[in-house]
Amino acid sequence: MSRFNASLNYRFDSFCARSRLCSKCRRWFSGRYRVLLIIGIFIILINEFLFYQWAYFNWSNIDELAKKSSVEKLLIAADPQLIGEKDEGIFGFITRKEADRYLAKTFLQAKSYVKPDWIVFLGDIFDEGLSASDDEFKRYFERFNSIFDYKNHEQHYIIIPGDNDVGGEYYGDKQPLLRKRFRNYFGRIIALYHQNDIQFLK
Repeated sequence: MSRFNASLNYRFDSFCARSRLCSKCRRWFSGRYRVLLIIGIFIILINEFLFYQWAYFNWSNIDELAKKSSVEKLLIAADPQLIGEKDEGIFGFITRKEADRYLAKTFLQAKSYVKPDWIVFLGDIFDEGLSASDDEFKRYFERFNSIFDYKNHEQHYIIIPGDNDVGGEYYGDKQPLLRKRFRNYFGRIIALYHQNDIQFLK
């Protein structure tokens, strides 16, 4: 009997605790706190959606020019520098996720607007390409692919390495293995591309 009474008392205390918590939550979401919550949601909506759409609708109209058969449309992505895993401290995971999300979102918007025949990346694909181990470089490449959908459109991507990827500014040009590793993932560093009587040399 005493065990039964103890169980009832425990359930009653738990119910009271939940009731007090619910009451506090209701008070928190009422009055000025509700206003702060609405303002916060509105700010997120503006920054994560409205600003992008506003910029998109203010871009110049290129449809008429693009209708000409002789026109080749290029989308140039300069210096994406995917954030590495070594220099970002304890918040590195959050920083990488947020930066990757931003890159993916803006790239998709630009790509849907231009509808390019070619996409050119002008070097410094990774921020820590020089110091990355082979496993880290592989993870960086997988992130690059998930952001820019590289593997499904590889024949229309021209990837130019930068000094952060294969060296050249300080010491990397003395390490052929860096260029070989980059080539294994992104193809030849020096190559000639053809389309519609137009040649692209990287």
